[in-house]
Amino acid sequence: MRRLKQLDIAGVKYISIFSDNFSKTFWQQAGTRLITRMPNEEEIKSNSVLLVADLPDAQMIPIVQIARRNSVLINVDDRKEYCDFHFPSFVRRGDLLLSVSTTGRSPALARRIREKLEKLFPVIWQFRLEELASIREGWKRDGHSFEEISILSNRYIDEKEWLSEKVLEEVN
Repeated sequence: MRRLKQLDIAGVKYISIFSDNFSKTFWQQAGTRLITRMPNEEEIKSNSVLLVADLPDAQMIPIVQIARRNSVLINVDDRKEYCDFHFPSFVRRGDLLLSVSTTGRSPALARRIREKLEKLFPVIWQFRLEELASIREGWKRDGHSFEEISILSNRYIDEKEWLSEKVLEEVN
């Protein structure tokens, strides 16, 4: 469910979900994308990327083998040895994206750091970014160079104390 939510937030359009064992909550989240059986070899081969979760080895390993034989990128949840790629843990605040990755070595640590980042960078950061982006556009229209805009941006952030030690300590 967590991966599906991430893919939905990212705007991924074409997702097929195969499961012969799912909860009512998962079925509601997956909707019409849920196919209530395991994929066959042709269905596995027809994908570019495959995510596998919550399967016993007896079901998971043949799927991994088919994917690998057919150059399908695969991620097996919490099984680093079967992963061609890893998902970062991330915090999104509008266009601000903060990510953490342990390349699968400790998903728990990545989650804990993400939770800390969520507290350090609450939803207000979405609006702070919009505010600074708007001001930055004005500086660009006024003819400031990239270097000048960088200096002005840093000054603005410092004046607002958005990243000051005092403000960050208050979150803790």
